[in-house]
Amino acid sequence: MTLNLVEQAQKDGKRRELPGRFSTQPYEGRKGPSEYGTVASQLHRAARAVGCKVQVRRFDPDATSCRVTFRVAKT
Repeated sequence: MTLNLVEQAQKDGKRRELPGRFSTQPYEGRKGPSEYGTVASQLHRAARAVGCKVQVRRFDPDATSCRVTFRVAKT
């Protein structure tokens, strides 16, 4: 699914907003990794598979979560 999102964004070059909110709190028993970090990693991994780079941005943050948007970087 992530691969399809990146391929579509690569075709039109527009910024894509992912639905829902993603937690910025670390996973239970961990110091750093969070749901937001996992989503960003998956987007970057899918972009490498397609042969491009993505810019991931957090927006609309609150104390424990944020929304995520991304676009394919111009090379």
